[in-house]
Amino acid sequence: MNMDELERQLRGTLRTTLDRELGPDPAWTESPAARRVAELERSRRRWPLRVLAIAALIGAGGGAALLAGAPDQPAEVANGWIAFTVEQTGPAGVDPDTDIWFVALDQDPRRVIGTDTDGVDQLCPAFAPDGRSLAYGSFDGEGAENRNSAVAIADVADDGTVADRLTVDVGDRLPPPCPLWSPDGDQLAFGVPRTSPVNPETSAAGSEVWLVTVEDGSITVLPDLLATDLEWSPSGDLLAIASGADERTPGNMLHDGRIHLYELSSGVMRSLEGTLGATSLTWSPDGRRIGYVASAAGTFLDDSDTELRVVDIETGEQEVLTATYSAFHGIGPVWSPDGRTIAYQRFPGCCSERHEVVLVTPDDRSEQTGLASEVVLPMERTTADGSRLELFPWHITWSPDGTYLLYVAWTFPNGCCDQGTIERTVVAAVPTDEHAPAVLLANMEGIGAYDGDTTFVPIQIWQGRAADAVAPRLTTEPSSSAQVSPSPSVVTSPTLAPNDTSAWLPFVSERYGFSIAHPPDWEAHPASGDWTFPDDTAWPAGVEATDWFDLDGADGSVAASAWSVALEPGTSADQWFLDYCAVEVTPCDGTEPKVAASLDGHAGWFVPSSDPQAYFGIGDRIYLVVIWQPEDHPALERYGGGRQLVEAFLSTMRLLPDQQSPAPSSP
Repeated sequence: MNMDELERQLRGTLRTTLDRELGPDPAWTESPAARRVAELERSRRRWPLRVLAIAALIGAGGGAALLAGAPDQPAEVANGWIAFTVEQTGPAGVDPDTDIWFVALDQDPRRVIGTDTDGVDQLCPAFAPDGRSLAYGSFDGEGAENRNSAVAIADVADDGTVADRLTVDVGDRLPPPCPLWSPDGDQLAFGVPRTSPVNPETSAAGSEVWLVTVEDGSITVLPDLLATDLEWSPSGDLLAIASGADERTPGNMLHDGRIHLYELSSGVMRSLEGTLGATSLTWSPDGRRIGYVASAAGTFLDDSDTELRVVDIETGEQEVLTATYSAFHGIGPVWSPDGRTIAYQRFPGCCSERHEVVLVTPDDRSEQTGLASEVVLPMERTTADGSRLELFPWHITWSPDGTYLLYVAWTFPNGCCDQGTIERTVVAAVPTDEHAPAVLLANMEGIGAYDGDTTFVPIQIWQGRAADAVAPRLTTEPSSSAQVSPSPSVVTSPTLAPNDTSAWLPFVSERYGFSIAHPPDWEAHPASGDWTFPDDTAWPAGVEATDWFDLDGADGSVAASAWSVALEPGTSADQWFLDYCAVEVTPCDGTEPKVAASLDGHAGWFVPSSDPQAYFGIGDRIYLVVIWQPEDHPALERYGGGRQLVEAFLSTMRLLPDQQSPAPSSP
């Protein structure tokens, strides 16, 4: 064990011990979501006491003893980009396909792989452990006519730009591979099933697991395995393979239903006894145990009679963690990065297909039942703007730092359940603290519920980065695989370093149906009347028709406005803006260059006029954000100029649930 590892484990163990003795330190328990909406950082007054306690423990020679039996502590890591998939309809005559999008806690969604017209499905994204590469599966065609299944490896820049560097062909009439990175980033593992929901009548004979060496694309084939789940051990020397699903075609059962462990160094495959029927699994961060889901009867899995177990990979000793439950959504259990809890989904016995998320602590057992302690997370969560949203997850996984669960979930943005109900799949970061606000990251039509076919392993979709690495930065300049080439009237922009909005204060517009945040030293002024085209009688004296924010500084005053207006039937957002800017903006003749912009997942335009501003046509309304000073005004220098300040405001802006459009708009 090197000194860095020793220090990491000692720090983690001391944290556990001191939390037990002194109570948790606010710096450890406060989530990023809470920091985003809090005005002030919590007190650090316990730190001197903790420093003294650490010194006393080490001085007493207790450090080594404390390490015994301590939970494994992950290296310090920051949360980066999140990858997800969206199926969108292409132009007339072009079949819909699936593309890969990125989003981050403080960045809006953007498409990074795929176009409207390429006819290729790209899915199952997985970030490498260092966050610098992305692997994903792709294929052409549909159903049993799948062609050109392949796995691709791409480089990922800090700004989210993606560039392919290696493609490994898998074959035709096969589902796309869902790759999983080894901990050292040197290999990818994925299943190659010959029978699946895509081609259920095909024999399973010949199904395999492939290991691809990233450096040169060489392949190691593990034959005669119809894998339902895969996961590498934390050390990377073993690959666990679950294969316990019922046979898809009678007589074609290719597996014996147990968990298999493949050792890379020797090429030896061994099975874990007593794991019959295991279809999904998760490896403990210390590498000693595997958690898995299996039938309570010890036979092939029955969705209505399952339980969560753990097995010691050396001794084979098994423990049952939960009572029997039903589940038909999810990717199975996922162990938290710190090794303390396992998250899983289960059907609560009511409410259609809605599943609840449960956190189980394997090492905390009930004296009465012997089962592990559980915490059930509420389905309804408060978001950062103060609204409430019910989230019913298709599947979940952990953030790299363990502070969030990432939900790919369905919800009802305008409430449930009447004739006008809209059901939509969203991406949300949900803190394990039920009182902390959830962050709605992506809310658009077509977000994929599941990417895989027989192997559900989307556990590497949140990029982990070294804690001191550069934070994600969004660029509006398309990469080589970006969605569309800009039209001649659109200018692409250089990469922008966005303002840090983490300390900005939240504001909710009750009149116009959105939330937004503003710099903490600015003053907020809510609208007191609806906006109309100005004339001599439009706005009575003293009426403010926009929500606006201002600052009187040493370099002069600056103000920003945000508001929304209903569009007349048959009027486009572009036409409305031309009419508006002819009155409000100088110059404006329709020839000004425009730059693509984004608001809560909806596309719009930034217009570099005399007053920098952006507009978005969403449903039957248009939304605007304006800075009331020229781009190069001295008061805007601290924000990087008017455009960067507009984009900072937009990055915090979210439509309230009853204002969400059925589908994102495009410029």
